[in-house]
Amino acid sequence: MSELHAVGVETLYLQWTQLDQFNIFEEGSRVDLSDPIIVRILEAAEEYNIRLWLGLVFDPNYWSRIAEEASLVEVYLRRHRVSNYELVTRLHESVADSPSFGGWYITEEIDDLTWQDVTKRNLLFQHLAATVADIRTITPETPIAISGFTGARMDPAALADFWFDLLDTSGINIMMMQDGFGVHQGAIPPDSLTLYMQSVKHAAEAAGARFDTIVEVFTQISGPPINNEAYGFVPAEFSRIPEQLALAKQYSTNRIAFSMPEYMSSGGPPSAGALYRSYVLWLLDQCCPGS
Repeated sequence: MSELHAVGVETLYLQWTQLDQFNIFEEGSRVDLSDPIIVRILEAAEEYNIRLWLGLVFDPNYWSRIAEEASLVEVYLRRHRVSNYELVTRLHESVADSPSFGGWYITEEIDDLTWQDVTKRNLLFQHLAATVADIRTITPETPIAISGFTGARMDPAALADFWFDLLDTSGINIMMMQDGFGVHQGAIPPDSLTLYMQSVKHAAEAAGARFDTIVEVFTQISGPPINNEAYGFVPAEFSRIPEQLALAKQYSTNRIAFSMPEYMSSGGPPSAGALYRSYVLWLLDQCCPGS
């Protein structure tokens, strides 16, 4: 938290609070909402004046499950929604009154290929609307965020229509769009990316949601389309980060790094610490040239 605070981070999104059977507030099968993990996170966030958003259930099989036929996707999403509801029910009493708690983050990243199928798209919209409704029965006023990315599988106008419908029907408050710089050779060229960013930003705002940008601070080194190995990522070279920040600044005042703990901090590998130090020097040069 002190490292994040030192470079001006004001908001921290935990990508998830439950993965399979592990979560940050339970020890074994014994429920303990005073578990030090969540307490330490909340207290550290409060100490450094950082707003903390809590991600819900993360399923590592999400991408393979949503690729199945629509009838199976419907069952999968229904079960996932139940898991999210149970998690929020168990978490909210510990976090809702914390001054550092900012909101909930839905872990399902939304791509622009899977949901082109009309039946699946309708299932997704219903799932997200129901998930939001469930959360708001427990924390009515707490904002909810979601993220997505584009591989240019739709044109900008079609993608904007998709996101307008998703946000308008679900009532999600914040849409965060990934810039795609971290995947193999970038998802799409930066000049094309600006068209998508602009279109989705307008769609989000028209639906009453805030549009934020996600700056990817990693570089893909394995996995499709590079090879058939497991996905692998390393911290990015700093040389590209200023370009990403400049692009992100055009479309939102809130810019989210994905993800600093792994790829841009002393807690990651040596190259992550090096990226953090390069960013600190760049910040000093921006505010105090020659320092």
